[in-house]
Amino acid sequence: MALVVLVVAIGLARVVLPVLPWRRASVQLHPVDVVLAVLGLLGMAFHCGAMFYRSTILSLPGTETAVTHINALGVVSIVAFAAPAVLLIMGLRRISSPALALIVLAPRRRRHDDVRRRTAAPPPRPGG
Repeated sequence: MALVVLVVAIGLARVVLPVLPWRRASVQLHPVDVVLAVLGLLGMAFHCGAMFYRSTILSLPGTETAVTHINALGVVSIVAFAAPAVLLIMGLRRISSPALALIVLAPRRRRHDDVRRRTAAPPPRPGG
């Protein structure tokens, strides 16, 4: 939800403030870069949707196997996250190096181990 709010805020800022984007900080992306970034975003959205909005993603035909593999949190899940992330970084490679580094090194709120820990059955109680 926060990402949607951010996108809307940036879109409104561009309408309200005609000086955005700043000429010296902006770069023009090649169409190939845009395609890579969009594919990366779609792949990451699918992965996150499969993990946290399973019923919504399962309503799309043909997604059962992918959702099952992603929720298993194994190698397939890691590749299904890492490959789109790499596509996104490749698509954004023309932006400034510090901005790209911030995107790559941004702290992650949820990792696979955290999800596994949250969804695992609680350990049995001693003596009971």
